[in-house]
This record gives sequence, structure tokens and C-alpha cells, in this order.
Amino acid sequence: MTSLHKKVILLLIISASFCMSAFAQKNYLDIDRLIRVGLKSTGKHKKFQLEPSNGYLEIFDNTNKKAVYTGKASYAVITYVRKGTYKITIDGKKNFLNLSGEMLFSPIGKPPNFMKVKVAKRKSRSYRGSIAIVSESSFLFAINQIDMEDYLKSVVPSEIFNRAPAPAMEAQAIAARTYAVRNITRHRKNSSYDLCDTVHCQAYTGIVKEIKAATSAVKNTEGKVLTFADVPANTVYHSNCGGILICSTAAWGGKEIPYLVSHRDGIKGQELFCNVGTKIKKKKISDLKLQKPVSKLIVRSYPKTTKKRYHKNFGHRVGMCQDGAIGMGAIGYSSRQILGFYYPGTRLVTLNYARPKKAPVPEQKPGKRVIKPEPIILAMKPDKLKDENLSEIKLEFPLNPTQLNAIESSQKSDKKSVIRTLKEVSESRESKKAGFRKVFWNPSQPDISKISTN
Repeated sequence: MTSLHKKVILLLIISASFCMSAFAQKNYLDIDRLIRVGLKSTGKHKKFQLEPSNGYLEIFDNTNKKAVYTGKASYAVITYVRKGTYKITIDGKKNFLNLSGEMLFSPIGKPPNFMKVKVAKRKSRSYRGSIAIVSESSFLFAINQIDMEDYLKSVVPSEIFNRAPAPAMEAQAIAARTYAVRNITRHRKNSSYDLCDTVHCQAYTGIVKEIKAATSAVKNTEGKVLTFADVPANTVYHSNCGGILICSTAAWGGKEIPYLVSHRDGIKGQELFCNVGTKIKKKKISDLKLQKPVSKLIVRSYPKTTKKRYHKNFGHRVGMCQDGAIGMGAIGYSSRQILGFYYPGTRLVTLNYARPKKAPVPEQKPGKRVIKPEPIILAMKPDKLKDENLSEIKLEFPLNPTQLNAIESSQKSDKKSVIRTLKEVSESRESKKAGFRKVFWNPSQPDISKISTN
């Protein structure tokens, strides 16, 4: 094998497009839209009072899978007794005694249906879906069983400025949905729910926080999540980055995450996006003179150790800067551009529950791509590519993080050859010169590279 062939093989391994795993339908796409949210902010109590919105209630024994009660009810009081047992009293009259396990309380009848949850010395809250009551350590605990999209109607306005422009709201909805899907089993090991309602997962306060703009954002993005290497992306977000996003490694240590890189929160020569967002939160958009959006967004990454900032930050500075997203939305960038800017290299896909029923996803056949992710068009172009010795080589294709890694780790004398070969590979699905197809690399298994030969 010639040295040229060896170089081509090496560069083909580097030239990962992360789409091998897209040939197989993944479990996360089949996620159930019904999720369980532990109401940790409500706390554990000896007594809960539940009030159905329309005066009708069903109590279902989730342990024995049978209905305990269905009918009129203004309220139901659940009281802990002893040794994991409790009683239920309906309207102060009808009693159900010596109950244990999980009971699911659902409002029934004409919509709107929701359940008000009351506990001593705490303000009541109303929730869509059903409320499950379980006994835990001599107390009772409440879990909200709710549709994923209804859950997000409360999460989005709880997490971002409630007058954020529509594109920023939509970006927040997709980021929050992705975060929920990625972390859906976070509490399952020790509890009977998926996520909690605190900032440990995502802030969720029920119906009280819902607003029309956020509800529209959730509906407009139904089922859409960001992925990387065909798994849900780690769509962390924060309030304000201080003008410069930092790498996940700089914030928390551990392995680098290719789409959580350090870069300026804006375009060189223009006002920082987060500064625009801060102004939007103080004034109306119509009262401000805003910069115009550029046709092509380029993320210029900084070294992974960068912690520099232009002003005070609020939050960990990794992933989506919410003030920056607000600024981008006000300037005129779409939700897709916002997500592409803060999570470069990720792709947009739709969960199966949000796909049209008349056109279900067919069964997977080996070697045949079924799911075609909607790409977020965004090139990652670090300043290092401005090297004078490489100036005559123009890259007409976006580089993925693996390719960037290879260029950065190459000897300076080899950089020109690396870039030329990457360009050659990008222009043809197969490299006829070497007789190899493109190589796909899975960052979740960094030590395994697979070559598909003709």
C-alpha cells in the first residue's frame, strides 16, 4: 500500500459525518409522549387534597390495574395512615381505607381538564394530566403524569423570558424537549418518575406559568429534538454567557463534547447577541435599532480552555445563552439558526409520536436509511484555518468536529495535505482513487472506527 493510500485511509477515518447510526431507528425516537414528573417542589406530606377542574374524578389503582372510583367529586383528600397505607376521602363523605401502592387521580369529563393540588401551608398549583399519589418514607408524594408537549407548555415560559421573540421561544422549546428526552430516566433508578419539577431537571410549575406565546412555540415545534451521532444532544442552556460561550470541559471537566464549544456570542464587529437580548428584556423591540442578520452564520471556536468574558455572566456559560437567543430572535434569525449557533454540528429530527399517522415510519431494512434528519446548516470554522500556508486552499464544505480535531492535531507541514484530501472526499461519495467509501465515526465509541469497503 502506497503512502498516499495510507494517508487517504487515515483521512477517511477522520472524515466522519456521524450518519452511520442514522441507518437504524433508535429507541429514543419511540419515546412515549406520556411522561411522569415528580413534584419535588411540592414536597412530601401526610395529607394531599386534589380537586378536579370539572367536578368529576376517576381514581385508578395503578398497582392492581383497576378503577377504585369513578364519579362526581369536588375534592379528594389522601391521608397517610401507617406502614405505607393511606385512606382516600371524597367530598368529606365517602372513604376508601387501607390502600397502598400507587393511586392515579384523573379529572374526567369535558375539557379543559386539570387537577389542583393542595397541601398544608403551601400555595396550590394546577396541573394538566393526572396526579399519582405514592407513599414514601412515612409520607405521601405526588407525581404528575402528563403529555410531553403539555409539560413543555409550562417548562418553556418557566425557563425563558416570557416576552422572548417567537424564534427564541421555539429554540427553547426544542432545547427543553431534547433535554427531557435525553434525561428521561434520570430519576428512574431510585423513584417511580422520569423527571423532577425543579432546576435539577427543568423548572416546571404547571398551568400557572403557561402563556400563549410559549404554547404556540411548543405546537410549532411538536416532537422536534436535536441529535448528535444519532443520540439526543446534551442541550444545556443558561441565562447569560457574559459574551463568550465556554467549552463543556472548561466548565465541568471530563471529555470534550464537540457541539458544546467555546466561541463568541455574536459576529465580530457587531453587538453581542446577549447584549441585544438584555436590551430586549428592558425595552420593546420596536424601540431599538437592531443590526441585520447575516446570510451565513459561522462559528469560530476558541481554545477549549477559554474562560474569558466581556461582562458578568449568569449561569454556567455552556450551550445556549438564553439572552443571546432572545437577541438573535429579535434581530431576525430563525429558531434553527439559533440552535445551530449554540449547538453547532447537531441535527434536527422528529420523534415518532409527532409524525403523521397516515405516514408511519416503515420497518427498518438493513442498509437502507429510513430517517432523514433535517440538518442545521452551520459550518464550524476555527481561526486556525487562517494559517498563511493554507490560504490558497478554499474549503467549500462544512467541517465536522472530528475533521477539525484532525487538522488541529496534524503536524503543520501536513495540514495542507489534510485539507486537500478532506475537500476531495467531500466532493465525491466514494474515493475512487483509494477504493474506499466514507468512514463513519461514532463519538460515543471514540476508539472504534469502521471502514466500509466496496
